[in-house]
Amino acid sequence: MLMFDIETTGLDPAKDLVTIVCTQDLKTGERVAYEFARVRATEPENEQLLQKDLVNAFDSASSLCAFNGIRFDIPFLYTALNLKQQTCAGWLLKTSDILEAARLGIFGAPHTFGLNLLCQHNQVPVKSGNGLQAIRFAHEHRWDELLEYCADDVRILCDLYKKRLLNNPRFHDAIDLHKITHTGIYK
Repeated sequence: MLMFDIETTGLDPAKDLVTIVCTQDLKTGERVAYEFARVRATEPENEQLLQKDLVNAFDSASSLCAFNGIRFDIPFLYTALNLKQQTCAGWLLKTSDILEAARLGIFGAPHTFGLNLLCQHNQVPVKSGNGLQAIRFAHEHRWDELLEYCADDVRILCDLYKKRLLNNPRFHDAIDLHKITHTGIYK
C-alpha cells in the first residue's frame, strides 16, 4: 500500500498548483517526495518528468491510501496536472481513505473528523502544522519545511494503518481498517 499526501497553493485546482506529493510504502517504509514547487522554481524543464514519475508510481502501486484523498487529493491532481480521467479513476478505485469511509458510514453512522483528532484518540503524534503553513512555505520557497510537513502527514497515515484497529474519535466503536483496505494488507 502506497500512502500519499499532497500540498497545494490553494483549494482551487483550476488556478492553484500542486507544490509537493509525498509517498511512503507501508511495508518497506520507502519514502519519495515529488517536489513540484522546488522543481518549478529551480529547474522547470524537469516538471513534466516529475509528473510522469508520480503517475508511474501511483499506477504501479497495488493500492493507495490517503486521508481525504478521494474528495480532494486525487481530484486536485486530476485537474491541476491535467491528467487523464481513466488514470485518476483507476487511482480512486484502489484508494483506501479513512475519512471517506467515515463519511460513508462504514464505521457507524456517517460522520467526519480531522486527522489530528484521530491521532489524539489513538496515541499517534499529531500533525506538525496545517495546510495554510504549507502554502506559506511554498510561497516563501521554504522547500525543506514544506517537505517535512507533507512527509509528516504520510508518516501519520502509516502509523495509523500499522495499528489496524483504531479508536473512533466520534463514537465508542472501533475503526477496523481491514474493512477498507485491499486484499493482503492485513493477513
